[in-house]
Amino acid sequence: MRDTILRHAARSLIREASRNDGNLFITLWQEYLDEQYKSGGEIMPTSASMRVFYQLFRNYVDHRSMQGVVLFGPNDESVSMYGAAPEAIETRFGSTATAWGDYVRPQYRKEGWASELRKVQVEKLRAMGFETIMGAVYAGNDAGEKSAISFGFGPEPISRSYIYSLKE
Repeated sequence: MRDTILRHAARSLIREASRNDGNLFITLWQEYLDEQYKSGGEIMPTSASMRVFYQLFRNYVDHRSMQGVVLFGPNDESVSMYGAAPEAIETRFGSTATAWGDYVRPQYRKEGWASELRKVQVEKLRAMGFETIMGAVYAGNDAGEKSAISFGFGPEPISRSYIYSLKE
């Protein structure tokens, strides 16, 4: 009973982003990209990358051509963005949302916020008609991998990504 009450209270602290949240999104997403890149992620935290993610944010929040959800956790100390990719990609898994990322500021980690954000994301994406969520955990992000697996994302990859450098 107590856990149910705590989960309900936690959910009330999670909110869907609005178009007025652009600066907050940029701040948190920049922190997320910086951290991911430092731990081996391939997306560089450049202004060009931020423009792409900000455009996704605006598309999802303004309900433009793509469906998706951006959520903020308690006290706006965490962000989560899932939704359709910019191009209409058909997969064998049905209507697929991309898990662009979940970020919780370090001082708020290990309190269950990433899991709560994911639970709300899944509910909202399911209501939008998505059937599958695809995402990646960067090599070396052991906490992220553990969190994703404990949430229910399969530990066995359904496909593998390979990177081939064209640099000489």
